[in-house]
Amino acid sequence: MLLDSYKLETEYFECQCMSVNHTVRFVYDPKHLELYMDVFLERNYPWWKRIVIALRYIFNYNDSRDIWADVIFKPEDADRMINLFSKLKPNN
Repeated sequence: MLLDSYKLETEYFECQCMSVNHTVRFVYDPKHLELYMDVFLERNYPWWKRIVIALRYIFNYNDSRDIWADVIFKPEDADRMINLFSKLKPNN
């Protein structure tokens, strides 16, 4: 079996703009006390532009216009986020 029998906890946070492209996913692993974050960085570039971006990344030429997106978190999500991050504290 690829995964152990314990359950990973997943939380999704949407941007205030409500765009599905501005979504952040957090996955908490209680066994290893780790928190993973996935950010959807959707860009509608043609295939050849994505290869150029990948090559720039490989050769450490970071152009922030190519690889970054932003998310504005909603105030009503603050308690969920605090609860999620507090799980990383020792003795929790």
